[in-house]
Formats: sequence, C-alpha cells, structure tokens
Amino acid sequence: MVQILKKERKERIKHAALSEFMLKGFLNASMRKIAQNAQISTSNLYNYFNSKEKLFYSITDGVYDIINNLIRDLMRTEKEIGREYFFEQVSNLIAQPIRDLIKNHREEFLLIMEGSQGTKYENFQEELVVVIEKHFTEHLHAIENTETKDLADTFIFHILARNLLEGLLEISRHYINDKWVDYNVQALMKYHVLGMSQFFQ
Repeated sequence: MVQILKKERKERIKHAALSEFMLKGFLNASMRKIAQNAQISTSNLYNYFNSKEKLFYSITDGVYDIINNLIRDLMRTEKEIGREYFFEQVSNLIAQPIRDLIKNHREEFLLIMEGSQGTKYENFQEELVVVIEKHFTEHLHAIENTETKDLADTFIFHILARNLLEGLLEISRHYINDKWVDYNVQALMKYHVLGMSQFFQ
C-alpha cells in the first residue's frame, strides 16, 4: 500500500512538474511551485527528486529515446525499400510513428525542444535539424543511387530540415484531437517527402 502511494505521489509530482516546465522552461521553473501544485512540501519533493535536473530528465529522457529510436528504425527500414515509389513509401513510413509521438508525448516533445535551456538537451533541436539535413543530403542519395540535380548550394536541405521540424512543433502546439493530428502529420509528411523527390533524377 505504501509503495502504491509513493508511486502515485511520484506521478503527481511529475505531472505538476511538466506543467511548470511547460509554462516557464527549465531555467525559470520553481521546485517550490511544483511541490505546491503536487500538494506536498518542498522538502518531501526532494525526497523523490533530489534536484530540478533529475526531475526534468525523468520527464524528458523517455521522449529523447523515442525520437532517437524512431530515427534509427526509419533509416534501417528505408534501406529495405525498393526504388520504385520510394518517396511515397517513405512518406507513409514516417507518418505513423510521428503521429504516435505527438498523440502520446506531445507535451514532452515540446518541452525537450523548447523548454530545455540549461539542461543537457538545450541543443537537441539544433542537433535534430542536423540529423534530418544529413539524412536528406546523404542517406536518400545513397538509397536512390543517383545524382542530385544541379544545385548552387545544398543549403536548401538545411531549410527543408528546419521547416519539417518546425511543422511538427506547430502541430504539437496547436493540438486539437488525434484525428486532427493524423490528418496534419500525413499532409506534412507528404508535402516534405514528395517535395524532396524533385531534387533526385
């Protein structure tokens, strides 16, 4: 019974912390306010999480792993896709796990991307843009086994990578319901992935 109560209290703390971190970001979030919203004393809060960092990471580490696993699985699966209708297949392949990420972990996703200044994740958004950009310029090229059209600069792939991530963040910020997420993620993936095909012969 005691263990159940401790688990419930810990979840209540994390829920209160997520709200506080979402509102103020990591740097400006108050452990005192989190304790107050979780209806426990500040000293008791520190019995569960001995620092603000530990509390923040208890919320964000899971979504960090989900995003990295999603990228790894996507790249592995893409290697198995045939060249015919490649971009259409990739569009469908990407959409489902991203829809699940937003529907199940929308707030954590936004927090790690926008509220993590002062933590080990403060540069994660930029790192993710670099990963997506590299994927556009190298991985797709390798799969297609073809030359990109004559471009003065590949900086366009950096722009596309940033726009893709910003589109996903916008969907997360303006969440209405799961059906709305399904439609908008699918449309965004189709727009970006099929748009990418113009750069390959």
